[in-house]
Amino acid sequence: MYSNDKIEKICTLYVSKWHLATILLPNVNQRIQNGEKVITFFEEDFSGYINELMNRLNLNENNRNKIMGIDWCSKKIGNDIKEYISFETNADINIIISGSEQYLYEVNSALMPYLKNNKNEVHIIDCFDVSDGKDIDNLLSTHQKLLNTSGVKDLQTVLNIKEEKLNVANI
Repeated sequence: MYSNDKIEKICTLYVSKWHLATILLPNVNQRIQNGEKVITFFEEDFSGYINELMNRLNLNENNRNKIMGIDWCSKKIGNDIKEYISFETNADINIIISGSEQYLYEVNSALMPYLKNNKNEVHIIDCFDVSDGKDIDNLLSTHQKLLNTSGVKDLQTVLNIKEEKLNVANI
């Protein structure tokens, strides 16, 4: 989908909004500690989940303020996505996208013109709700890495481990 080698596609699979929040927050916290920028695109407002979870976590005040400063609200995507993005930074950029498959497609497509000549490392995290029986193999096929509660993992490594476990179970 992307020809720029500075763009990394990451997939996360969740079964509830709370599950997604517990996957995203440690990753976002780490990205902020590394001085990276985080931009979000949520089809449905996510701020309530983040606020509630942030009240339960013990984070340093600086990171807490930066996480709370991220726009976790819903965004409607029209023809001009530029109002939501700013790549005028030397830091790596993390773009979190959550919503229906159609919403993820529209946001990713709208981002393309801004990403193809970008000089920064960009990590696009596509978040998929799999509670309705989506074809997980198909979702994973367009991504390089997987973000879960244990962090970002190389997708091929995750798939090889899964295959090895299936082979052992069949012995």
